[in-house]
Amino acid sequence: GFENTNGFRTPTLRNLRFTFPYMHNGSLKSIKEILEFYEDISTGVQRNPNIPMRDIDPLAKSLKIKVKDFSAITQFLLSLNDESFDKTIPQSVPSGLPVGGEIELEIGM
Repeated sequence: GFENTNGFRTPTLRNLRFTFPYMHNGSLKSIKEILEFYEDISTGVQRNPNIPMRDIDPLAKSLKIKVKDFSAITQFLLSLNDESFDKTIPQSVPSGLPVGGEIELEIGM
């Protein structure tokens, strides 16, 4: 049913500085790109021609993100870092899918 379509697990906001690229598929390389993505959705810009706007979560469509707020939002998100987190990359994950992503000590902005 619809409730299982285009649904993704939501990861924590902690340590975003270290866990880029972002989104379920790693397609966005910076927090700025994420904010641009949601700004586009909120203004009716269709980013993926395979997903009709009617299937986009109403909460995402109702966001009011403005470019002038990008810096403040980014700084807030990057304040949620804790450099003492475990940075080891597992050999496998419970889903059996390939291990992916990047863990680096650089700013993901």
